[in-house]
Amino acid sequence: MEDSLKNINLSVSMCKKLPDIAVILGFPFNVNQLCLNELKYNGPSENKLITGVESACLGFALYELVREKMVGSPLEVSRSRVSHLSCNSLGGKFLLTWNTQGSLSMLRKTIGLTLSCLSPHKLYSRYAENCKMMGISNNRTVFNKLANEMSDGIKKSIKIAAIGKIKLDPSKLKLVLSKVSTKLPKQDHIKDTSNAPKYEDVKLEYPLIKSSGIASVAIADYILSKSGGMAVSVIDNGVVVYNKSWETKHKSLKKANRISDYVRQKYEKLGPEFSCIFGYLAITRELADCCTVNKIIKTKPTPKNVSDLIKKGL
Repeated sequence: MEDSLKNINLSVSMCKKLPDIAVILGFPFNVNQLCLNELKYNGPSENKLITGVESACLGFALYELVREKMVGSPLEVSRSRVSHLSCNSLGGKFLLTWNTQGSLSMLRKTIGLTLSCLSPHKLYSRYAENCKMMGISNNRTVFNKLANEMSDGIKKSIKIAAIGKIKLDPSKLKLVLSKVSTKLPKQDHIKDTSNAPKYEDVKLEYPLIKSSGIASVAIADYILSKSGGMAVSVIDNGVVVYNKSWETKHKSLKKANRISDYVRQKYEKLGPEFSCIFGYLAITRELADCCTVNKIIKTKPTPKNVSDLIKKGL
C-alpha cells in the first residue's frame, strides 16, 4: 500500500506475525557513515579526521533532536510508544529508523514528530557540540552550507516505509499523509556559506562483498546468522565483514547447498509473510535504505529470489 502527498511518499506493509511496526524515513543528504557511527558511539575511535565529518555532525544533531522528542524521558516514551530509535546513512540518504506500537495513531504521531524536527538551520547548537566531540571547528558558514544541502534534500523527497502489525486501508493511509504533511516546517536557505575542509579519505581495511539493494540485505543476514559471530555492515557498494579471516569462512558459506539449507530452515517456513518479515528485519538491523525497503514492499521477493541473490553475491 502506497500513497504520496507533495514531496512525501509513504509505503506500508501489514503483517500479523510481527510484534509492532518498524518505520524508516529518509531524504537525500550524504553523510559520512563512519563518522556518524563514531558519533553514535560517543566520539572518534582514532586520532585522525575524515572528509565528511561535518555532515555527520549535522546528521547526528538531527537524530539527537528526534531522539529527544521521541524518547527523551519516560513521558515521551509513554506518548510515542517508541521502543527503538536509530540513524544511518546509505545510498546518499540520511535515514532515521524506529519501532513503535502498531496502531494508526502511533504511526501518524511518530511520523509527525519526526517531520516537525526537519529544520536544519535550527540545529547549530547541537552541531557545534558534535564538532567539539569530533575535534573540529564549528564554523558557522560551513554549517550554513550543510544546512542548505540538508534542506534541499528534504524539499526534494522524503520517503517513509512502515512494516509490521497494523491495520490500514488506502483511505486511512491518505488520512495519515494529510495529517503529517502539515508538520513539515518551511525550509530556509542562507547565503553566507563556505565549503567544509577536506581531510583524509576513508580507507576500507576489511573484506567487502560487492552488492546493492535487496542483495545486500540478504547477504548481510546470511553472514550474520551463519558465520559464527562475524559482524557486518551494509555500505553504499556492498557488505563489509569486520573480520580479516573472512576468506576462510567464505569458502564454506558460499556453498550452494548450505545457502539452500539456510533459506529452507529460516525463510520458507514463513510462507506468504516472508517478504514482510524480511523487510522488517532490513529496517531494524539497519541493512537497507528507504528505497530498498520500499522495493521489498512492492516486489515481495520470495525465499527462492533471496536464495539466488545470496548465491550470486557470494
